[in-house]
Amino acid sequence: NPDLERDPKVYVKSEGNYIYDVEGKKYLDSFASILTTMCGHNNSEIIEKIKAQFDVLDFFPNFGDHYCIPMVALSKKLTEIAPEGLTSFFYVNSGSESNETAIKAAWAYQLEQGFKNRTKIIHRRGSYHGTTVTVTAACGLPWFNEKYPVDSNMLEVPPCDCDHCQCDCSKEYGTCGMQCLKDTEALILKEGPETIAALIMDPLPGSNSGYPIAPQEYMD
Repeated sequence: NPDLERDPKVYVKSEGNYIYDVEGKKYLDSFASILTTMCGHNNSEIIEKIKAQFDVLDFFPNFGDHYCIPMVALSKKLTEIAPEGLTSFFYVNSGSESNETAIKAAWAYQLEQGFKNRTKIIHRRGSYHGTTVTVTAACGLPWFNEKYPVDSNMLEVPPCDCDHCQCDCSKEYGTCGMQCLKDTEALILKEGPETIAALIMDPLPGSNSGYPIAPQEYMD
């Protein structure tokens, strides 16, 4: 990308919600470094916790039946605050890896249940789920996957974008009868319910095109 060569930005310092480049220019990190520093940069409480842990155990992977105390403690905390029934946790390095694993888990589950033909994943137009091969195919942003072979297992449906409805119904929310859901159901019936493994979506839209949170009846 030649644009990257024209005005490269090199950051050397961070503080609170701001970062500084090599020339001393200050920037507001309005996206929390792609949703990774929501507690602010150079947060002294976090830094002290990291230092204390490094003095005891710097790192060991949770591979197979190997664990460490912080991982166990975090899992226990998540069990307490997560919705009922969510009691197992799989730690990964990024959102891409998380969604890739979720799709693999969906495929594995359907196969273990005896549904070997359930391989199709439904995603919503305009959605973003990551940059690895499988989740790129499940992205509803055309410029993310236009250079790669079309994956017939990935199916696209309209999003629930009540502010700018993408369905051909010319109605507003409250009178539309949730046309986006009807379109989704129509696609499932067309493809065959026996071929659908899962639907991937972001209930709280993050790094996508800015859709509003869907109405509760859509989520139900």
